Amino acid sequence: MVMTKKIGSPLLKKDAVKLRAGDRLLISGELLAVRDASLRKIFSAKSGPARIFRGKTVFFAGPAPAPPGKASGSIGPTTTARMTEYLPGLIRAGARALIGKGDLSPQAKRLLVEASVPYLVAVGGAAALLARTVVSSRIAAFPELGPEAVRRIRVRDFPAFTALDSRGGSLFARRAGR
Repeated sequence: MVMTKKIGSPLLKKDAVKLRAGDRLLISGELLAVRDASLRKIFSAKSGPARIFRGKTVFFAGPAPAPPGKASGSIGPTTTARMTEYLPGLIRAGARALIGKGDLSPQAKRLLVEASVPYLVAVGGAAALLARTVVSSRIAAFPELGPEAVRRIRVRDFPAFTALDSRGGSLFARRAGR
């Protein structure tokens, strides 16, 4: 029987290192949602708000507008490989965990393992289901970017899997030639 671990966010460092590849998770607490445009703006600015990432679980996502009476519209994970160039900056800024979708390059995996930053995946194509876990959502930076603004999102029982743990264990099977 596969157990589901309930974890809080922000994730404590002592709890982050206990996660193992394949762990089924339900996350409750705050996630910081970002996309390409907001990351580009933060890391290209000389005094951008990179400190906003310290100790946070960063979710690569851009939610659709919230329908009346809802905290969020559909909110699915963005392909993490598109964010690879920002991973060093996120780690330097103190991000504690990352959530996205898809496998990572060997270099990105090495970087995250060396920093003990677990990589979690949410199921792509389940954006409407994931929106049901959002309790509140507010813009934290760059409102002019619309769905790519930085958002503080509170979730309850947000489903995810540990894809890469602090020891280098990976949920993704190695393919020939990789």
